[in-house]
Amino acid sequence: MLATSPGTSIPSADVRRRARPVLLVTALALAACGGPTPEKAAQARDRAASTATSAGLVASAWDSGAAPGIYASDALAGMAKALEKDSAAPVWSALPGPARDPILRELGILRATTTALDSAVRRRDRPTLDALRGSLGDHGRALTAVEIDTVP
Repeated sequence: MLATSPGTSIPSADVRRRARPVLLVTALALAACGGPTPEKAAQARDRAASTATSAGLVASAWDSGAAPGIYASDALAGMAKALEKDSAAPVWSALPGPARDPILRELGILRATTTALDSAVRRRDRPTLDALRGSLGDHGRALTAVEIDTVP
């Protein structure tokens, strides 16, 4: 039980004084390991590019008849949601605007393209699917081309 000031539930000055270093060390430890870093941003960028590549592979599998439409559609919808989540990730706050802005733009385009691929699969629209796969590849490459300086 904590020592409290007489008649209150507020910890005594002695308890508060002894707790300060513990709180400070805890706060510093949490800040050191949990915040966004350029390295984490680079990993998130690469994960998003991999998701875009996977979306292209799923669309190709459906187009060739190797994957059923329901599988392709479900997978593409899930990938579009993952790209949307990636767009809102706090990790991008670690980057300066010249790196962050093009990444967020490409993530938005990749999400929209993946959603459009899903729609094309549902409609069985192969010409649109082919055009979108090309766009997906172009923007996936543009995403990975954005340089992130990971050296402090």
